[in-house]
Amino acid sequence: MLFSLNNISAQSPDRKAISSAGGSFTNNNISVSWTLGETFSSSLSNPNFILSQGFQQTYFSKINVKLFIEGYYIGNNKMTPVLYNQGVQSADSNQVDTVSISLLDTTNLEEAYTTKGILDVYGNLDLKIPEKYLGKYFYCKISHRNSLITYTKNPILINTKTIVDFTIIDSNNSSN
Repeated sequence: MLFSLNNISAQSPDRKAISSAGGSFTNNNISVSWTLGETFSSSLSNPNFILSQGFQQTYFSKINVKLFIEGYYIGNNKMTPVLYNQGVQSADSNQVDTVSISLLDTTNLEEAYTTKGILDVYGNLDLKIPEKYLGKYFYCKISHRNSLITYTKNPILINTKTIVDFTIIDSNNSSN
């Protein structure tokens, strides 16, 4: 067999952008430079941030969900750190399990948006919701691998800091 290695590229490796404006900022921990008018971009993300290269950052609202998973609950408003106990490599002693949160349209109950996060031992789950859902009402659906799917009784308004607490008992309705 004969192999031939050639360096072929369709574009110049120089990174240039034609822009109408730009700037940069640097401090001890971070360096950011920007241009206005880039035509090509990509996005990088992890559970804590999204970096949209070439565009202004998308604004996200925050939703805090409070819930306890019955089989993991050990009392005193705390759950066992299941992921840590199962030896999941990246898990720490405050992580219980992955939970999916869905926003359901109030008219047809179709899923408008779904995201996942890791529930902590105190029942807290903080998630980011894209700005296009701000100011709208949705039912909230909770899905977990070992639990029944749970829904909010009433639609919730998505605002810049929405709190959905499944640990509060409605004393006005004993059928909850």
